[in-house]
Amino acid sequence: MLAFRGNVKTTDIEFYRDQLDQQLESQITWRPYTDTLLETFLAFCLAGSEIWRSKTTLVCFYIIELHHPDRVLRQFGLLQYIPEAVLAISRINLRSRADEDWARGIPYFIHSALE
Repeated sequence: MLAFRGNVKTTDIEFYRDQLDQQLESQITWRPYTDTLLETFLAFCLAGSEIWRSKTTLVCFYIIELHHPDRVLRQFGLLQYIPEAVLAISRINLRSRADEDWARGIPYFIHSALE
């Protein structure tokens, strides 16, 4: 676990990125779900497992996020290839301007979510 007890703002993302970039592989313990562990899960926890690694658009009311599990395959013991570039969308939240028509600004993401 990454820990630091200094005088750094918790919003200083550059600091945390720098700290993560300096981590050695030996300092990180990945704990993916093993088959033995998965056998202990209740059925509803495994429902939909065939789409867990799907690259898709997640939509919750006005929030649209792109799900990219293909970017972390190696951490879970899978073959990692060079992932495609991530399409960026501007963050839309409760602080967005009231007159901002986000549906007009990001039709690609809305269309792909509905497919």
